[in-house]
Amino acid sequence: MLHHAYEAGSHEFAGRQGVLSEFEWTAAGWPAFRGKSTPVAAPAVAARASAVADEFTGRTLDLAWQWPVEYRPTFAVSGGQLRLTARPDHSGAALGRSTTAAAYTATTTLLNPGTLAAGTRAGLAAHGDPDNTLMLVASAGKVQLLQLEKGQTKTLAEVPLPATKALELRLQARQGSQFSFAWRTTGGPTWQTLPASGAPVDGRFLPPWDRGVRVGVVAQGAPTGVAVFENFTLTAQP
Repeated sequence: MLHHAYEAGSHEFAGRQGVLSEFEWTAAGWPAFRGKSTPVAAPAVAARASAVADEFTGRTLDLAWQWPVEYRPTFAVSGGQLRLTARPDHSGAALGRSTTAAAYTATTTLLNPGTLAAGTRAGLAAHGDPDNTLMLVASAGKVQLLQLEKGQTKTLAEVPLPATKALELRLQARQGSQFSFAWRTTGGPTWQTLPASGAPVDGRFLPPWDRGVRVGVVAQGAPTGVAVFENFTLTAQP
């Protein structure tokens, strides 16, 4: 029988996953599963398939990118760059990739963060839905870790943004819902955790039932603001 289920390590945070299970008919005429469920694909294959490295070298965005169906963002791809036009409502303009594992690392490079339009913030995010998001962004001379829960934004941590032509941002997930964030200027020797303690942020509030978390880029602010991203990676971890 082909059905859906939630993986024990990530539960609903990676969304529903297809499972193929063997069953037999009982003497009473009811189906009964035999043994344990068997994944459709071996874990090693699933891990390889989940690795993403997008340098935005094509003319259009890869079809695997997603966005909230009611909030299609405005974007353009050219010259190895993704240009994402900001929007002011909810969590802003969002582009994301599906997560398929309980543990993964995502990174992106935001170009010229110091020249973002006034009132614009942009960076890397874990999206539950437009009103429930965790994001590490550059904004108004700061690097900020923001939590949007039920439409209400709270600043969890922030530090001054140094002068730089490019800002690297990193998100790491464990157990599907525990998120750690870090940043560094391009070529910087070490990642700087945010908050400085490196403590993970509890993201169990993020996903609505059965849809799972998307990870990707975000730009929030007036539509005159445009964020420019140079790359994006998403890699499942053992």
